Amino acid sequence: MKKCVLLLLSSIGLYGQWITGFYSAQNGVLPVSGIPWAKYTHIIHFAAAPNSDGTVDLHYLTQSEISSIIAARPAGKKVIVAFKDNDSNMNAFAAATSPATIATFTNNLVNFVNSNGYDGIDIDWEANINTTQFQNLLARLRSALPGKVIAMDAGNWGSMQTVAAGAASSLDQVNVMCYDMDTPGNGYTWFNDALLQNGDTSLMTCDWRVRAMTSAGLPASKVGIGIPYYGRRWPGVTQALVSGSFSPSWFPYRNLVTDGSRWQPQNRFYDTGHKANYLSIPSLNEFDSYNGVEFINDAVAWQQAQGFGGFMTFTLEYEYLANQSGDARYPLSTALAAAVGVGGTTSVPSAPSPGPVLSSGTPTGTLSPSTTSATLSVASNVNATCRYATIAGTAYSAMPYPFSVDGTTTHSSALVGLQSGTSYRYYARCQDSSGNPDTTDYPISFSVASPAASLGPVPQSVTPLSGSASSQAFTFQIFDPSGYTDVKEIDAVFGTAVGQANSCRVQYWAPTNTLFLQSDDTNSWAQATLGSSTILRNSQCSINPAASSVSGAGTGLNATLAMTFTPDYAGTKTTFAFIAGATLNSGWATLGTWTVPAAVVTGTPPVVYLTPNAGSGSSATFTLGITDGGGFGNVAQGALIIGNTVGGTRSCFINYSASTNTISLLSDDNVTSSSAAVGTQVFLQNGQCSVNAALASVTGSGKTLSVKLPVTFASAYKGSRALYISGANKSSQSSGWQNSGTWTVNFKKH
Repeated sequence: MKKCVLLLLSSIGLYGQWITGFYSAQNGVLPVSGIPWAKYTHIIHFAAAPNSDGTVDLHYLTQSEISSIIAARPAGKKVIVAFKDNDSNMNAFAAATSPATIATFTNNLVNFVNSNGYDGIDIDWEANINTTQFQNLLARLRSALPGKVIAMDAGNWGSMQTVAAGAASSLDQVNVMCYDMDTPGNGYTWFNDALLQNGDTSLMTCDWRVRAMTSAGLPASKVGIGIPYYGRRWPGVTQALVSGSFSPSWFPYRNLVTDGSRWQPQNRFYDTGHKANYLSIPSLNEFDSYNGVEFINDAVAWQQAQGFGGFMTFTLEYEYLANQSGDARYPLSTALAAAVGVGGTTSVPSAPSPGPVLSSGTPTGTLSPSTTSATLSVASNVNATCRYATIAGTAYSAMPYPFSVDGTTTHSSALVGLQSGTSYRYYARCQDSSGNPDTTDYPISFSVASPAASLGPVPQSVTPLSGSASSQAFTFQIFDPSGYTDVKEIDAVFGTAVGQANSCRVQYWAPTNTLFLQSDDTNSWAQATLGSSTILRNSQCSINPAASSVSGAGTGLNATLAMTFTPDYAGTKTTFAFIAGATLNSGWATLGTWTVPAAVVTGTPPVVYLTPNAGSGSSATFTLGITDGGGFGNVAQGALIIGNTVGGTRSCFINYSASTNTISLLSDDNVTSSSAAVGTQVFLQNGQCSVNAALASVTGSGKTLSVKLPVTFASAYKGSRALYISGANKSSQSSGWQNSGTWTVNFKKH
């Protein structure tokens, strides 16, 4: 019996707590053999996904890796499979859990867990949540998987707090995603995951997000505190809570601590008020937020004081230092396990040097909009000289601002030039008469209220927030206090800044239900009705109106834009959004990032076909199909010759260029060509044929790009003509010219 008790304690931690770590499938960094099992009670294998019909999509998983991770699982440890939103269909969870499908879906999930030997299931449903269906799914899983772990990942959006509280009896773990709380859309720099609001209720922090769960009725014992093993880099600024427009990027922890130019002692700071690690690098004019050992120790102390159930980390490979050995490969996991009491040891910090104790800082809270000056003050427990700074972690000797009234236990200075709508944060330290300085910050924070203003529409979020693919459906969640019908215009930019040429800007105009795509030079727009089959293109991207949608209810509106990016547009792009109502607009907001991959080398050239490839008449609409292993977005060019030979003069030689979405017709002597954008009112003509660009069209689906070419022949070109076709991809691989058939040019008399 004692052995059983010891095994149970080792699997759930010294205090009955769990430490659950996400392991990304096929991550290419941390092998299954390198998972730090001793530091964790549970490993979540991330991730499979639902299909709309209730079947299981392996998504990121592979069967071989599933077998490997189950085989590697030590005794007493649990491996859970995660099911996330389907990247190809963000409504898949809602469809799979509908009344008509949920029984099939639950059965498929249960079979997947049991047949693969998993110890439980984690539901990561974040987009388009149906509260009733979500709770029903969790209840069914609990009933069908007795003894297995049932977990969900949660945040305070999409009514997830309601789901978690209502389904608490079905859940073992509710792991709160305490990260991505520094959206640039806030209009100021902030930490990816700060632990505490520290008196400023306007800030997004872990305690704020967790409080939404417990306030909804979720028992504290079910709460897991999520810790990100990645951070955010803000260029053009060196500290948090600086107002402005910024374009941050993300980085894994392993990249930060191996970056010798940044990871220097003089750059490392810890905000003791909000509990957050960061780098402040004046030489690079850069602010990097991350979660380090200091944060972990504070998070564990807070978690245990609140009686929460455990921890979750995301993801293991983000911290993995392959060039180290032993526990040094997992610096954050080792610190977390040691602090909780699951394996490893932790060092005890040395006692701080004695110094004055500060209290009674002012101003606090929110001052009236008309406030332009205030008195900054603090009290010390002994006579002292005090200073203050605007950067946390600044040593007393380096603080630039002395208090003007000083030397006793009361210290004050006048603040002038305060502005409405602005938050202020100062950090004070003092030194006593014996020369002992205070070694910790005493934060003083307050804000000046903004003038009252009417509320207009705002873009709340985009799903997915980040990722990498050449094609992706992005769903923008929009809030309008006047109701979703007030939204007239939705603009989205996927680029490095708003207003740049050679970018990707899409607009939806609600009054006419029309989508627009801005041209490369920003001087014109291509347009199509939402839901139509006409694909809009520029050199950077295309949008498929048929796969895009806009729907709303109450004060919420969802706009899904089905985007495809060209390989020439490779790199990390920021997702910007602008929403206009009937009278007010949101201004431009930064919502996320997306990485466009470079061109894919498929290993085989594209395959081409032509329909019709035989027939007769004075005109015909030929469809040239080009199929490429890299997807239709990887097609660069297609060509059709209606003539006697390839390369001969006086033929009907038509070329399509995907990068410019134009068709061109070669001249009689093969020396020049005339071109027109697909869909424009232009006739291209030589002595053999003409092409109506207005009736031409281009569509893409899966791996195939289809180009429709309406051709009319000249009367002098009568006779049997061979049909030659070719295609090429962006990896410079070509099908070569192929004889597809014949066409007899004739003119029937009526």
